This record gives sequence, structure tokens and C-alpha cells, in this order.
Amino acid sequence: MTFATLQASPGQTSAATGAVPAVLSIADFSLWFQSKEVLRDISLTIPRGQFVAIIGPSGSGKSTLLNAIAGFIGPSSRDVTMGGSIMIGDSAPNAHALRCGVVFQEYALFPWRTARRNVEFSLEALDVPAPERARRSLQCLQQVGLGGAADLYPHQLSGGMKQRVAIARALAYDPSVLLMDEPLGALDALTREKLMSLIEKVWKETQTTVVYITHNVSEAVFLADRVLVLKANPGKVVLDLTIDLPRPRDALAADTIELERRLRAAIPDVEQDEGELR
Repeated sequence: MTFATLQASPGQTSAATGAVPAVLSIADFSLWFQSKEVLRDISLTIPRGQFVAIIGPSGSGKSTLLNAIAGFIGPSSRDVTMGGSIMIGDSAPNAHALRCGVVFQEYALFPWRTARRNVEFSLEALDVPAPERARRSLQCLQQVGLGGAADLYPHQLSGGMKQRVAIARALAYDPSVLLMDEPLGALDALTREKLMSLIEKVWKETQTTVVYITHNVSEAVFLADRVLVLKANPGKVVLDLTIDLPRPRDALAADTIELERRLRAAIPDVEQDEGELR
């Protein structure tokens, strides 16, 4: 087991990841909301197929960074000033917003649409023909274990099932980057464990590049190839670590628990709170 620091410069690929093209490159990115500095000098490169978790306390700008990557916040956003750059492939995120699939903590499903029709929504924006939308939506629902629930409405689904629909919807149009903003935060402990295993399974099958926001160190260690730690006020990367554990991972294995302990101990500059970094 190793616990090594990974330093990768934007536009480059580290020796640890090999000669894999960068999908997401962030260079000297800073963001102010009105006069408050929210993010400072964020620089990182994420190669194709890597699963990156970002952890940090409330106020460290995790979700703000994700929204900037998704193109939801841009240079023209009201009261927002930005410096540096975020590139998906060779273009800015807001130039090709549909290159990012986004899964939120709240499921954001349309209550008047079935699971299948919720998944089809992202494909409608791309003018995908109806027969192909139907085929692709069912395929994605089967991938998350919901093929038999395709014609159910959100009120007929449990919280975990709703989040699976949201994941299927985000994957339906084969995004360059899958952004997940605390997707398990609203779920009970048992459902969270099941969804963690499902997310890992789907990621391995699709080899999608993932940026995963969480407060939970255990989730980060179980799922990620690499963990970024942000400190707060302003948000800044203080650690960039590889997670070199074999897959599939056992959350209760001694080496996993030890790595979680060492990760927590390695965050002296973050104001740790048991309710935030757990």
C-alpha cells in the first residue's frame, strides 16, 4: 500500500498515470463572488478515465469548483470574477455544456416523467431520434440495475433508486466528464454503501472521467484513484494524493481503514470537524 503525493501540472500527465490524454485541465483558477475570494490558484490535470474525489469542509468551495467545471458559473455570471482557465479537452466548459454529466445531491427528477423519460431528457436536448433515445435510456437504466423500473414515476421510487435514475441520466449522452456533487449525502448509511459499490461498478464499465465532491473521507478512499483536499477561506488545494488500493475495495479492510486514518491525519491545515470530514 502506498500513500504518495501526486503532482501533475495542467496540460501534462504524471508518471503515475502514464501517457493518458488530459480530459480536464485547470490552470491557476481563482474565483471571487463580489469581493469575497472563494477559490484561489486551483491547478490540476485529470487524465481520461480517472476517478478524482474532492473533499474539504463547508466553505472550501468544492461545489463552486464543480459548478465552474460544469459551466454553470462563467465569466459572464453576475457578481462573479474569475481568473485562470478551465478546459475540457480543448474548449472551455461553457462552450460545450453537454460535455459534462452532472449528478446532484438532490435527484432533480421531473415528477411527471417516468424513470425512462427522465433519462431521455438529456438526449432530447441533443435531438437524438426517439427510437435511439428509448434504446439508450433503457440501456443506461439496466446498467444501474433499474431496467425493471423504467416505467415507474419518481414518487414510486426509493431515494437510492431515484439517485440511480439521476446517474443513468447523466451517463446517457456519454459525457466527457461526470461531475457528482455529494450524490450520496441524502441517503441512509445502508443505501449509501450499496450506491458506492454501484458507482464503482458503473465507472469501471464506462471508464468515464469522474470528479466526485464529498465531505466523507470513507467515500473518497473507497471510490477514488486520487483525492484532492481543499482548505477553506479561500478554497485552495492543500493535498493531492493517489489512493493505491486494489479494486474492488473492502471498506472494512484494515489497509482501507488505515489509509482513511492517515488521510485525516495528513490534513493539518483544514479546520476539521467530525460533522464535516468524517
